[in-house]
Amino acid sequence: MPVIIRDTNKEMLREPTHYSIYIKEYMKWFKLLKKQTAVLLNIGKKELKDIMSKKRSITNLIALKLSRLFNTTPDFWINANSSYELWHLRKKHKKMLEKIISLRTKKSNKSNKRK
Repeated sequence: MPVIIRDTNKEMLREPTHYSIYIKEYMKWFKLLKKQTAVLLNIGKKELKDIMSKKRSITNLIALKLSRLFNTTPDFWINANSSYELWHLRKKHKKMLEKIISLRTKKSNKSNKRK
């Protein structure tokens, strides 16, 4: 029987912070220009520009690089990316998702327990 940790269909009221905001804050803190940041991450300037302008998502490899550069965790970057993308997908597909009936596990009944 699956274990339900939480209701993942609850909708967050506001749009999650885009990961580019965090990148900008770290760049500001360390006084880095985009070109310097791209060099330190060993990625192209265009790739960084696309990430910063919401045209490209953070991959696991980019998350590893960002975590190394800014002394964070890869999970931080992956979670920021996932939260942002899931929020937009829920908004985009809200009507379709509402048509799907959620299966819930039944609480075990004491009379059904094995002896």
